[in-house]
Amino acid sequence: MICDREPPPSQAPKRTIRPTTRWRSIKRSKQPQNRPPHRVAPGSILDIMRRRPGTSLFVRPLCWRDQHAELLGVHFNELPSCDTPMPVNEPGSPPPKGHMRPSRTIKTLSDTLTDILSHKIAHPTVLADAMRTIMRTLWPDTFCRTCHVPNLDLYFGDRAYPEVVKNEIMWTYPSGSYSSPQTTQTSQNSSPSTQAADSQTASDSQGSSTPRPHRLDGYPMVCYMSKSHLASIRRNMFRILPGPNGQFNEPVYRLSRLLSKRLVPNNEDEDSHIAGIMLAMAQRHFYSNPYVLSIFRKGTSPAVNAKPFCDLKMRVMTHDTERAEFIVYTGHVTKTFLERFRQPHRMPFPGDFDGDIGLRIDYVRVPIWPILGLRERLGKALGQDLVGDFDQEIMETWEEDVMETPRCSGSKRKRTTLSEVVNGSFESSEGERSSPVRDKRQCIRPGTPLQAAA
Repeated sequence: MICDREPPPSQAPKRTIRPTTRWRSIKRSKQPQNRPPHRVAPGSILDIMRRRPGTSLFVRPLCWRDQHAELLGVHFNELPSCDTPMPVNEPGSPPPKGHMRPSRTIKTLSDTLTDILSHKIAHPTVLADAMRTIMRTLWPDTFCRTCHVPNLDLYFGDRAYPEVVKNEIMWTYPSGSYSSPQTTQTSQNSSPSTQAADSQTASDSQGSSTPRPHRLDGYPMVCYMSKSHLASIRRNMFRILPGPNGQFNEPVYRLSRLLSKRLVPNNEDEDSHIAGIMLAMAQRHFYSNPYVLSIFRKGTSPAVNAKPFCDLKMRVMTHDTERAEFIVYTGHVTKTFLERFRQPHRMPFPGDFDGDIGLRIDYVRVPIWPILGLRERLGKALGQDLVGDFDQEIMETWEEDVMETPRCSGSKRKRTTLSEVVNGSFESSEGERSSPVRDKRQCIRPGTPLQAAA
């Protein structure tokens, strides 16, 4: 049978064309480098926090409680009150000249001290200005430099927490200040970061000791924090959001009050926040500014560029309104205590400390009244290594104001006082009185009767 349709054309076998391979760069996601975990030594700060997982310990110093001071080894030691010298009122003796005719310095000290102890003036700015005036009047050469941003940074391991430590005033050391020579040691068990920091300043090998003074110019010297301002911050630190329809959220308000009460120490004079202030003040001496590291040295740990630690004395001042006293805290911050926060996973080498790895804080009370002898009493509490040498038995009376001489030729001209002008007007000669010529003629209105001056 013949088929009318033509057979389909034979299809040639298709040739498999292999696509040309192109070398393309494969973009792999940058994965963080898995650093080997540090071995936490028993007794270190990280070990203390791991043993208490349900307790909030990693908080800013404003929220530190008595438990923080106990775990960190902070010991408060109250010293006898500095209540000498004081003026002695003997019967029949005349009152001092400063009591009858107080000078300008005595009036300034009296007004500012009254403002500090007054319950009506509670604004922190007013209290800070009054405290600056007092310290500048007592020791103008020592307390001449204040910091405009008194909040301090805190360093923990490889991280920096900026402005977490609150202050009201911070005085810095004047120019040309140095501490006593300290011994800088490089231990064989130190980490590579610590050895790199020590190698920048010490040229000796391991185990060498070279005494070198620590420069204090521009670093924290004394901080001031009032008790009322600290209590106000703790009461208002929790934000309370409004309830439904903008109503007052009573349950959250009560909860915030309970949390604030937990931050109040058992002894108001032994507040753990003072230990946090001293720690931040001491770290400021050795660490670089975290803002500089974040801008110019990104990714650089602040612990790498830290200077070698040494022992320091940090002072914190406050006042007691009820008892009318200053309270001066002196913290003995050791390099071992600072090393615990730079390497929180390690314990210091036993040969680097004398058995105490904590912080010892001595505090003393200084009566404010009377003003006579306040400079000597407060100077004994602060220490002569800070305010300089002075006679502790001879009181500064401030009976006469010392007139400052102009330091440069471009200073302002001193005006004559009112008493000199009045006394000089009565010393005119008789010829000048009888002279009919006057510089200025008195204007008399018509119809006004003339009266003789009494």
